[in-house]
Amino acid sequence: MSDSVDANLVFVNALLWSPGFEKPRRGAIAVGGGRIVRVGSDARCEAEAARNARVINVHGHLILPGFIDAHAHLLHTGPRMEWLQLQGISSMAGVQVVVARKARETKRRVWILGRGWDESTWPERRYPTKHDLDEAAGDKPVLLRRVDGHMCVVNTAALRILRIPKNTPGLEVDAAGQPTGILKEAAAELAGMRTKPTIAQLVNSFPRMLRLAHSLGISSIHDVVDERGLQAYGRLARRGGLGLRVSVMPEIDLLPLMKTRKGKSGFDGEWLRLGALKAYSDGSLGARTAALHEPYADALTERGQLMYSGGKLEKVVGRAVRSGFQLAIHAIGDRAIDAVIDAYEAALGEEPENNRRHRIEHFELPSEEALERCRSLGIVPVMQPNFVVNWSQPGGLYDARLGPERTRRNNPHRLILKKGLRLAFGSDGMPYGPLLGLHGAVTPPHPGQRISLQEALEAYTLAGAFASFDEKEKGSLAEGRLADLAVVDGAWDGGGRNLSHWMIATTIVGGRIVYRSPAIARE
Repeated sequence: MSDSVDANLVFVNALLWSPGFEKPRRGAIAVGGGRIVRVGSDARCEAEAARNARVINVHGHLILPGFIDAHAHLLHTGPRMEWLQLQGISSMAGVQVVVARKARETKRRVWILGRGWDESTWPERRYPTKHDLDEAAGDKPVLLRRVDGHMCVVNTAALRILRIPKNTPGLEVDAAGQPTGILKEAAAELAGMRTKPTIAQLVNSFPRMLRLAHSLGISSIHDVVDERGLQAYGRLARRGGLGLRVSVMPEIDLLPLMKTRKGKSGFDGEWLRLGALKAYSDGSLGARTAALHEPYADALTERGQLMYSGGKLEKVVGRAVRSGFQLAIHAIGDRAIDAVIDAYEAALGEEPENNRRHRIEHFELPSEEALERCRSLGIVPVMQPNFVVNWSQPGGLYDARLGPERTRRNNPHRLILKKGLRLAFGSDGMPYGPLLGLHGAVTPPHPGQRISLQEALEAYTLAGAFASFDEKEKGSLAEGRLADLAVVDGAWDGGGRNLSHWMIATTIVGGRIVYRSPAIARE
């Protein structure tokens, strides 16, 4: 680092961990001009300090590169934080109580919106229907999104307003041909148009989500957005209001727009970058729309659904690849993963020099053959180890949907690394929080899911930077890198037994302290 930059912030008496370190090392970090000026001893880093520099004793806390959430929906989650929050409710009756309470204070024709229900944790183990919501809300329209976002349930009043055509894929009907209120994929998307936030709502709710990210040690995200999201981020960046490094992932239907803006998009700065284009190949295991080769264990006539058929995925991928874009394609089931690899293989065969680090998002049930093919194509899997915490426990959702044999080989982090793939981690917002994800990767229930703490941390830092072509700028504690840091209060243990006691003490983004835990902050 150039000697012309003096440090204005120095962290001393620290334990430092960076990708490539087998274990933390005692030392200090000096920061200046938004970058890391020096990594070394306390004395050496203090010697770099300007006269008025702030020197902070972190009392042996662990300093890591700032976490990178490589698959988020942070911007679009903001407005939904005003909805009913149904996470953690443990029964159908519990949801009905919350909805009924809201209905009593809601005017007629005003929508009651909620998010986060998960029937896999309920005694009933079934989806809600319009009848359950009718009991709770009467004639006030209700829409409740499942935790995975791939389905929702609405009541009779909502169905009358929505008027979803009967031939819409994902509109579930009963034996009499009447809608049950359960909407999946395309039908859920149509219903969601009624609740789509405005650009102003996205902008106004962003500070709340920014505070959440900072409190979790997150300094960068790869955020999936629609056209309104692109405009909202552009507006935030022009105001100087980001405070978080964002690689936007526009949805694939925005390809024509992105082609016209390429090279002049305004998404090419230090804080806001254009990332991969996001496409969907299948749905979710929770909604039974993830595409499997073999039937669901709890629904023997169902194998999920592919979003593209008849060669359409190959055409979509080919157009994006020929236009020079990186792709990030959602694929959870083994059938969907194979379809995405086929499409990448066809497109990259035409463009052999196209090294865009194309991605597969979620990548939950790959075969060993699929891993070999991904390695040969340079595909980057971006996975969510928090899913393992949520649903991979004995008797959980994965057991129910996949059965024990497929559950054991679900989310095979260990095998992915053994095959030589570059594994990056994100959260999908279910929920946000890298410390939770570390549990899923380091102390999971099945051996094939288990990796070391060092490997898991790298997946949340340098590998996330690699997935967005930013590894020379962030993801490690190297001199000259961006000064994005997470300070953790918690004892290091390579086996991960102490992870439950880890807490984020401080988050630094661009050399500026953006979060300090009131519970443990001290100097």
